[in-house]
Amino acid sequence: MEQRCFSAATVLSFTSDKTLRRYAEIYPDFSHKMMVFPNVFDSDNIHSNPWKKKETMKLVYTGGLVGDRTPNILVDALMLLHEMNREAFSNIEVVLAGETDRLVRKTLNKKPFGINHVGVLNFDETVALQAEADVLLLIDTPTKNSDDAMFFPSKLLDYMLAGRRVFAVTDSKSSTSEVIRRGSLGDIIDHGDPHTLMNYLVDAVDNWKLSRLEYFSTGNADQNYSAKHQAERLSTLFESLT
Repeated sequence: MEQRCFSAATVLSFTSDKTLRRYAEIYPDFSHKMMVFPNVFDSDNIHSNPWKKKETMKLVYTGGLVGDRTPNILVDALMLLHEMNREAFSNIEVVLAGETDRLVRKTLNKKPFGINHVGVLNFDETVALQAEADVLLLIDTPTKNSDDAMFFPSKLLDYMLAGRRVFAVTDSKSSTSEVIRRGSLGDIIDHGDPHTLMNYLVDAVDNWKLSRLEYFSTGNADQNYSAKHQAERLSTLFESLT
């Protein structure tokens, strides 16, 4: 049925480059029809957010933590940091926002290590929390196979608008990794590597102490992901097809 749909289609649209490449391998005869129209942000939501040093180095995560997407790597990294570098640990504030399931709540209650879970926030509250961050944490849902790590989380676009460095817990070959590297948005950490996350936290604290704006600020959001730009592309495509 999928092949019949692809055969009948004039254009096949995907939300990430990696998804397109995967389908092009499966259906090489239809690869000429394939295009990427990524998730987008509204340019009206872009606001000036210059980085300023605060009393602590604030790490923020916004989004759901349910099922296979857990904060375990963060908890483990903070435990390591608490054991190995108490001074750096004391300078970090960690805030999580979003829906959690029973197992995640149990993990956070047993081993909080300074983690503040503020629950589910509305959109404006979430944007305000992201703007307060020094570093934003992104946690992808893990996949068993790197080839399946195709999902482009819309949360990454929210983080772009905040203009802050991102620590992305994701597969090294995921769509998230590709976007992070292309835009120089931050650092990639494998799901099973809390030691690397701990080292990045230490590095962030060191840069916070030195008030290094260039470390924390990622600059303006990539306009390739703006709704206006992608709408113009889509309009041009429709015009070419009619």
